[in-house]
Amino acid sequence: MSDKHRTWACMGFVLVSLFIIKWAAFGSEVAAFEAVEVKAIEAAESRAETPGNPHRKVIVLLVDSLKEANLHAWPFPNLKKWTEFGGVGLMNANQPVDWSSINSDNLQVWHGDSSQSGAVVLDRTATELLDRADESTLVILMSPSPDPSFRKRELLPVLMAGGPIQPHSLLTSASTRRTGIVTSQDVAATVHKWLQMEMSLEQPGHMITGVRSEKDPWDALHRLASSTKIKYMAKPYFYIVFGLMGLFFFLLMAGVLYAPGLGEPGSVTRINLRNWALWGGTAVLTTPFVTLLLPYAEVSEQWGWLSKDLGGATVLAAVLAACTTGLMRIRNLLVRLSVIGFVTAGLVAVDVIYGGTLASGSILSYDSIRGARYYGVGNEYMAIFISSLLIGTGCVLSLRPDWRIFIKWGFAAAGMGMIVFLAAPGLGANAGGTIAAAVSVAVSLHHLFGWPKRVGGMAGVAIVAGAVLLLLVSHHSTDRLTHVSQAVMLAMDGHFRQIGQLIERKLAMNLELITLTLAGPVFLGVMLYAAVAVFRPLSWIKRFWDRWGNLQPFVTGGMAGALAGFWFNDSGVVVAVLMMLPLVYTVCMIRLAEAFPTPHTTVPEALSPLDTPDWYHGPDPGR
Repeated sequence: MSDKHRTWACMGFVLVSLFIIKWAAFGSEVAAFEAVEVKAIEAAESRAETPGNPHRKVIVLLVDSLKEANLHAWPFPNLKKWTEFGGVGLMNANQPVDWSSINSDNLQVWHGDSSQSGAVVLDRTATELLDRADESTLVILMSPSPDPSFRKRELLPVLMAGGPIQPHSLLTSASTRRTGIVTSQDVAATVHKWLQMEMSLEQPGHMITGVRSEKDPWDALHRLASSTKIKYMAKPYFYIVFGLMGLFFFLLMAGVLYAPGLGEPGSVTRINLRNWALWGGTAVLTTPFVTLLLPYAEVSEQWGWLSKDLGGATVLAAVLAACTTGLMRIRNLLVRLSVIGFVTAGLVAVDVIYGGTLASGSILSYDSIRGARYYGVGNEYMAIFISSLLIGTGCVLSLRPDWRIFIKWGFAAAGMGMIVFLAAPGLGANAGGTIAAAVSVAVSLHHLFGWPKRVGGMAGVAIVAGAVLLLLVSHHSTDRLTHVSQAVMLAMDGHFRQIGQLIERKLAMNLELITLTLAGPVFLGVMLYAAVAVFRPLSWIKRFWDRWGNLQPFVTGGMAGALAGFWFNDSGVVVAVLMMLPLVYTVCMIRLAEAFPTPHTTVPEALSPLDTPDWYHGPDPGR
């Protein structure tokens, strides 16, 4: 078998393996589980909205400073029987429930104490609550509003029984799409719907229901609380390590290309550093894919022991090293980059279609403690999704320029599909991401089709305006409250001041992220320099585009989308970083392979086969 055929066989094996793992091992489980969860939610809402029972009641027991660790460690014999009658879950309480605003004679609010002295009383009170729970009486045990020093540190326990909650279950809602996690606003919405009270359209909560658990719900609750807290504490360190990793290999690539004192261009030192830089660049670009795939190992019965016994950081490093080593077998750099781009974008899309199960558990995406509501594609994977599709398409066009007519029309269709995907309330539901994608697609198509500036400008305005109109129409007609639908309702009611406050909060969050560390202003300067360098190319960039003109439309479009994402997202700095990272790394890695070709590389007509590290002992008939 020739090296070319071996490369394509390796690619096919990787893609087919990922496809089988995702769809057969995980997709079927998630599909079945999601179907059960959706049916449970619909049934609960149907029971809550069915008239004919005017004697419905809700009893709420508020226990000060109640934590999941208390329920797990303390001997509460009667409280432990709660799951025989109802369900348990964890609650994000960043927006506390205002019980005084719920005016109903059928609502009773009790108060309890979770201290050591009040533990026995709490256990007896729980028994009294369970005795009152029936088809018409919903009982809730939860912690009230935590103090500001406690808030956003961990999820609080919430126990529900009676009413629409089935026994031996874990609580969930359409707000979070995560079994075992709800929000405090979901509790308020459940009380309103159960008592058949009118709710404001601006209220973000959804009906809580219970998904029956085959295992011990208390054990599942404790494992969920531990994993969310570990991820919350580890997330800043992950961002620091990932940022330093990206900065280190970028500086290494720049140093190999331009730094003096490393010997002649063909010296052993530069070649070895080049090999390490390309290996590290592949690892950096593969990290988002690996972090999105790891939650499968956490929820899988076959692989759950990995994270439990070895630790999440060890598993992440091992899987990343294995994936990178496997990808390095794809000797052609452009093929490797296109595989990374398309597989990552495909996994993000498939996960969103299946309900965001992986993204909601990824350390690079949602944080249940800071905000448990599921909005669709988070800003992090939205940026990765856009840039991955751009880079994958650009590399394929660079590999096969004779396919240009098919690729540019195919990208036009895929780009429009990406805009619709990110705008749809039931899928992406990301307003800033929709605008960023529209800008990226518009600029890329302008350069790809070679339109005159006037025509390209008009087409770009039409695409962006169409994306905004699509957002307004689709989100206005949805039952699920989003930031866009909330803004539309406020605008229709004439509450423009509240819209201004909503925009002000988003801009304030962006400003806080920029000024949080010294890296914020530094990146802002680098981003502006990169934008100027791309849209007003310097001489060395012009020379690069002369050789790689098929890649230019997608890098330019991605840079424009990164700037749009910076301005139209509340965490715009994160969006810009994650969109620019694949673009910059792609250019640097191609420049490295071009500057230091291996003996079997023909440059620049083709990069095949390319950049095999000298320390990798694989079959290489081209040497």
